[in-house]
Amino acid sequence: VDFEFMEKSRDSRKFNKRFKELGIKKKHKIVGGVFRLEEGKRVELWLDSFAEALKKESALRGIIVGSGRMEDTIEEWVGERNLENRVSLVGSSEDVCSWLEKMNVFLLTSRTEGLPNVIIEAQGFGVPCISTDVGGVREVIDHGRSGFVVDSSDSREIGNSILLALGNKNKNMSIRAKRRARKIFSVESMIKNTHYHYSNILSD
Repeated sequence: VDFEFMEKSRDSRKFNKRFKELGIKKKHKIVGGVFRLEEGKRVELWLDSFAEALKKESALRGIIVGSGRMEDTIEEWVGERNLENRVSLVGSSEDVCSWLEKMNVFLLTSRTEGLPNVIIEAQGFGVPCISTDVGGVREVIDHGRSGFVVDSSDSREIGNSILLALGNKNKNMSIRAKRRARKIFSVESMIKNTHYHYSNILSD
């Protein structure tokens, strides 16, 4: 992940105006997501998990960044759960960095994934991640240290993991997430490792 490019892509003026419109205050804790609004992302489970956490933490606010063919359906789901004033669908954005920096926890509830770059990106900006146990998620999240991998589709269990990540005992989780993502998955790290392996091969 090119974290430096993401940081340079900020559009602070445009972002601040959009964020202000959401009415989110400093006291709020943001559960965020960045993904396509498609069936495989299981946004219904995302909303149910958020709602479970909300029962025990009233300061939660949800932000979903992304667009897709299910946008109208997801808006209906938000209404059915009475989350209109709690969860905001902000559409697609080229300035993902600014949104990530506002999140306290990143939530991904996909049915399938490969190696999800979006989790690497979120952790690279100091956001602890909660994800269902799919694809290469366990290679990206250091379970219990940079986030939590939930081997379940139970919204209550996922909701509890959100609360754990927000808890005082895990206040260093953000630091660990950022340090790990930038150490292992940055462009600089990729170049360094590639050079190391080619050098070993050529020396043989």
